[in-house]
Amino acid sequence: MNCIHCNSDNVVKCGKFITSNGIVRQRYLCKNCNKKFVVNPIKPKYSEEFKDKIVKAVVKEGMGIRQSSRVFKVSVPTIIKWVKEYKLDEKSKIFRCSLATQAKN
Repeated sequence: MNCIHCNSDNVVKCGKFITSNGIVRQRYLCKNCNKKFVVNPIKPKYSEEFKDKIVKAVVKEGMGIRQSSRVFKVSVPTIIKWVKEYKLDEKSKIFRCSLATQAKN
């Protein structure tokens, strides 16, 4: 087994932990970079509709990020990341639109 951070094979077992759904996962420690990791980490997958619902609540309806975090049970950094992605996407749409109107003139 290789480290997912530095690709070294100098890895040892370093305890276990239980996920929120009760699955026991083995944790490993890389002796080269001194980082801990889990093989095949489990991350929650959110649908695009769910993301859009939260971003709409924050951006268009004025709900606070911390409040939406409590209501929708999603971490604050995740919501901030989604809002930033939305704003960047909106800026690129406006930029593409302005370029198209300039090309017509």
